Amino acid sequence: AKGTHLKAQLDGEHNDFVQATVRIGDIINKRMRSPWLWPSCIFNRLPIGREHTKLLNILHSFSRKIIEERLVTFNAKQMINNDDKKCTHRLVFLDCLLTQMQEKKLSFDDIHEEVDTFMFAGHDTTAAAINFFCYL
Repeated sequence: AKGTHLKAQLDGEHNDFVQATVRIGDIINKRMRSPWLWPSCIFNRLPIGREHTKLLNILHSFSRKIIEERLVTFNAKQMINNDDKKCTHRLVFLDCLLTQMQEKKLSFDDIHEEVDTFMFAGHDTTAAAINFFCYL
């Protein structure tokens, strides 16, 4: 969907993004089950909160890197397909967002937020929601 292949199944143990995604899911799960961790002023001062921040930085830098790499290839394709040629193939999701950025409808930060949402939305979203409601 984003035009990037992670090959997470092949080297998941050695992939920082995969490890950070799994660990941050565990932290979110633990935070949902522990009401004393809900206030951010407490959570952020604990080791688990600092780890959460570190993992978020890994995830954000990974998605930022993907966007920047895709932007380079997208701009190169735009230069080739420029002028009267219409693009006849379907654009991947990230290319659609980059098109919106070129048209000044979205900023880089807007695209970054969308990519972060889609990258994490595919991981444990349903399970996390069910888990949260079980503990209510």
